[in-house]
Amino acid sequence: MKVITTSVFVLITVFNVSCKPEKQLVMKKVALTTDRVSIIEYQNLKLEASIYIYGENSEAHLVGDVLVNIIDNGKVLVSFYIDNNDAGQMYHRRIYKNYFMTLEVDKGEYSIVVEESVFGKPFALQSGLGVASVGDIELEITNFMHEWTVTESGEHDSDDVNYTLTTRVGDVVENHCFYSSDIGNGYIIELGDYIIEVLSDRYNNNDCIVEVVVNRSYLSPM
Repeated sequence: MKVITTSVFVLITVFNVSCKPEKQLVMKKVALTTDRVSIIEYQNLKLEASIYIYGENSEAHLVGDVLVNIIDNGKVLVSFYIDNNDAGQMYHRRIYKNYFMTLEVDKGEYSIVVEESVFGKPFALQSGLGVASVGDIELEITNFMHEWTVTESGEHDSDDVNYTLTTRVGDVVENHCFYSSDIGNGYIIELGDYIIEVLSDRYNNNDCIVEVVVNRSYLSPM
């Protein structure tokens, strides 16, 4: 009897597929020059930044001053103004939505650094920019009012600014009212697992800035 043996060869092809996620862009640094508009593209942001340095043809007290604007579709979102006389508070780190935008100055070179907002870094929250967020916390300046009293002779007796900071953590919305005079060495707002410390403020007739830092409380899980 004749035995027929059939050999079957199976070709197995193995594809080596890399599942490693693309490296996340932690921050982006955009150089500013006076001869062109700089484009800021970072995650969901697409903004423009312009810088103007006041020269000898400007008013004498402005020579050397620097103005940086961050613009969205023609609207100025944030303005950084550096006074060559060092007058007033300069807020180098601002927040817009869930992004920090920081003006860096190094040996006469100017740059905007963009990164996602994080706990533990002080930042300036500006009125009129809508809701900002750090982690699970949403913040917005929803009201501010200049208040003063006068004496019988018509002279100013006291002068203060009242702020309303609205916060949201999950479904919990709270309004926190405080005065500029309350800030002092740091005004504390406790929100469950989080703490907001109000560091300083700046007010004018059209808008205001409140500088804060958001931290996890010592008892909250990391």
